[in-house]
Amino acid sequence: MMMRRLILACAGGLWCLVVLTGCKDTERERVLAETQKAKAELAKVKEELKATREERDVLNTTVGRLSRSLQDLKSQLAGVVKVRDELQAAAQQAMDFKEQIGKLIKERDLAVTKAADAQSMIEKLRTQLQENVQKAAGLEDQNKKLETMVDVLKKKLGGEITLPLLGDL
Repeated sequence: MMMRRLILACAGGLWCLVVLTGCKDTERERVLAETQKAKAELAKVKEELKATREERDVLNTTVGRLSRSLQDLKSQLAGVVKVRDELQAAAQQAMDFKEQIGKLIKERDLAVTKAADAQSMIEKLRTQLQENVQKAAGLEDQNKKLETMVDVLKKKLGGEITLPLLGDL
C-alpha cells in the first residue's frame, strides 16, 4: 500500500515535471523539490522494505527452527506416551499379581488352618487310642483274673461247671 502511494507520488511528480516544463522557475523549483522529496521518501520506503524483508527472512528461519523443535517435541511426547502406557500395563500386571498373591495367601491360611485342625484331630484320636489301649489292657487283666477265678472255682467245685463261651452269648 505504501509502495503504491510512493509510486503514484513519483509518477505524479514526473507528470508535473513534464507538464510544467514551460512554467516559471519557481514553479519548476517547487516541482523539483517535490520530486526530491518523493525520491527521498522512495529511498526511505526501499530501506523499510529491505528491513522488512530481512526481518521476514529471520522470522522464516525462526519458524523453520521452531517447526523442527515442534517435531522433536512431538516425537519425544510419543516416546513418553509409549513409556507411560507400558508403565500402566506393568502397574496393572502388578495389581493382578497382587490379587493372585492375596488369593494364594488366603488359600495358604485356609490350608494351615485345616492342617492345624487335622493335627488337633490326630492328637485327639491318638489320645482316644491310648485310652482305648489302656481300657483294653485293663479289660484283658480283668479277663485274666476272671479266668483265674473261674479256674479256681472249677477246682473247688470239682469240674462240674461248664461256662459258656463268649461266642455263644
